[in-house]
Amino acid sequence: MAPNPGVDCWSLWVVSKSMILLIPVSEQSVYVWATLTGNRTDSGQVRLSGEHFSDFPSDLRSIIENAVKTPQDVYNSPLQEVRMDRWSAGNVLLLGDAAHATAPVWAQGAALGMEAALTLAKLVSQKVEQTELFDQFEKLHRPRVNHVVAMTDKMSKAAKIPSFAQKLLLPIVGPRNYEATYGPSRDGNF
Repeated sequence: MAPNPGVDCWSLWVVSKSMILLIPVSEQSVYVWATLTGNRTDSGQVRLSGEHFSDFPSDLRSIIENAVKTPQDVYNSPLQEVRMDRWSAGNVLLLGDAAHATAPVWAQGAALGMEAALTLAKLVSQKVEQTELFDQFEKLHRPRVNHVVAMTDKMSKAAKIPSFAQKLLLPIVGPRNYEATYGPSRDGNF
């Protein structure tokens, strides 16, 4: 958490090897999520320095600089994904991040877990036979998961584009990518 620099919606800044996402939780506070590439010590700890954030606006740099002054408030973890061909075996079905963890670029992990639980509950309430239950579940839930995975991959690739190209391309492709990402959910296609 950090003092809110004046954002009132999710706000993302991307440069060639890092991203900063601010999510307002009140008028006074924001949740801060930052990524860095190729920045670990032998012990696996992140080395944060001004050079990693030099391309960001000064308000963002000061948020990060203040955060690292109290390392106990900084959670550090490598991003890992789970991609499986099947989410079930025998009488066991994996749901949520256990089945399909993605990088938190779109912040859809909890949502996908809840959607999975609702999808499974719907099938159970319809008394779908146990022998068909898991196949039906995957048939219903996998398109949404595949969509989130594809959009996550797309955003991750965009983060690797040099800053000057991002500045030129984002005003053009940003609205299209937004529509491709959220349009299917908004339109009820999942």
